[in-house]
Amino acid sequence: MKLLALLPLLLAAPLAPQLAIAQAAPDTIYFHGNILTGAHLRANDPSTEPARVTALAITAGKITATGTDSDILALATSHTEKIDLHGAFAMPGFNDAHTHIAEAGRERLTIDLNGTHNLAEMQQRVRDYAAKAAPGQWILGGGWDHTKWPSKTLPTRQDLDAVTAGHPAFLGRTDVHIALANSAALAAAGLTAATPAPFGSQI
Repeated sequence: MKLLALLPLLLAAPLAPQLAIAQAAPDTIYFHGNILTGAHLRANDPSTEPARVTALAITAGKITATGTDSDILALATSHTEKIDLHGAFAMPGFNDAHTHIAEAGRERLTIDLNGTHNLAEMQQRVRDYAAKAAPGQWILGGGWDHTKWPSKTLPTRQDLDAVTAGHPAFLGRTDVHIALANSAALAAAGLTAATPAPFGSQI
């Protein structure tokens, strides 16, 4: 099966089947395709399969109609460009809007390590925070990204021990798939060199 990965004009918003046809003639028509519109066959029923059409019309950079080849090609004029998809699959463009919003909020309330340019800058932010922390208070935060540092080297618990003044500390990386814990935090969690890593993880 051919795959068209797709047309920038198929924006992030799902396409509605059989969109109202604009009065202006389309600039471009894509036809003979397998076009996933993102809309469901029955309105407000997520259990149904998303609707598919074989053709769509573009006018002034916007999708103005979707439907069968015959219906959409009937809209063409002598100025309309017609593009045969030869059965290729097409779908709305990808828009990755996911975010770790709760984690982002916690970073603003704890140590925000976003934008640190190297390990020393990260350590200084942690040191400043630890100096104001109550005795025994956990030092939490995140946002660091070692891939943006000149060394591109992951920080270690010893790097954190040097600036946390005995406070347990746990600092998540920007992608929240990695976290850095100091010795006090590891001790509080009962983690040692002999602790087996959870499935799919690494200590």
